[in-house]
Amino acid sequence: MLDEGRRYEGRRAIEAWLRDAMAKFACTVEPLQVTQGEGQLTVRAKVSGNFPGSPVELDHHVTLADGKIAALEIH
Repeated sequence: MLDEGRRYEGRRAIEAWLRDAMAKFACTVEPLQVTQGEGQLTVRAKVSGNFPGSPVELDHHVTLADGKIAALEIH
């Protein structure tokens, strides 16, 4: 997973990133649009919280493999 220029690999690392981000920024994510391609989803979402520039719209690029998330990049 790639977020804010840092790469997180493995289920535990990603779970820790999510838990820490939610606690630190008290953020909410509101999906706005989903586009689907072969093996990939892009979810544009409004992310709000107690961080500079809030709220922001971010694209979450999800790569799927064998019915599971293989990669996630947030821009």
